[in-house]
Amino acid sequence: AELRRRAFAAAEALFAQPEEHKRERLARLQPATNTGYAPVGLESLNRARPADLKEAFNLRRPELGLNNFAGCPNGYEETALELWRALELAARRYALACALALGLETDYFLRSLQRFDLCTLRMLHYPPCDPPAEGRGRQPVSSSAIRVGEHTDFG
Repeated sequence: AELRRRAFAAAEALFAQPEEHKRERLARLQPATNTGYAPVGLESLNRARPADLKEAFNLRRPELGLNNFAGCPNGYEETALELWRALELAARRYALACALALGLETDYFLRSLQRFDLCTLRMLHYPPCDPPAEGRGRQPVSSSAIRVGEHTDFG
């Protein structure tokens, strides 16, 4: 429960940074590594809709050496990596439990979790998107815009 609280607080601190800071100092999401920061409007998971109304920060297994935490708030890297380790351990335990429940060899699923090289931890933020009140100066949100477009995950 404490790690979950700290992870949410770290994500909140990351996404609360000024837009200019996030745009200029955070490593931009790299398709080749699937790591880094994706600002609001970068992604459109359903190409028939406007850009998704979310921002994200992706990280991968630390041993792969792909993560770049430059520009992140103090403590973000440590908390994110601690969360990664806890989730990796949970995934291994779940794989073992599934194998035992199905009467399979105990390492049946664990064999495919040796490297975690296809796994990504994605912290997401969905900013408010209600149409602005009269006179606020912002453009109203398109009626077809949604937080994240309909999609299926790969894998």
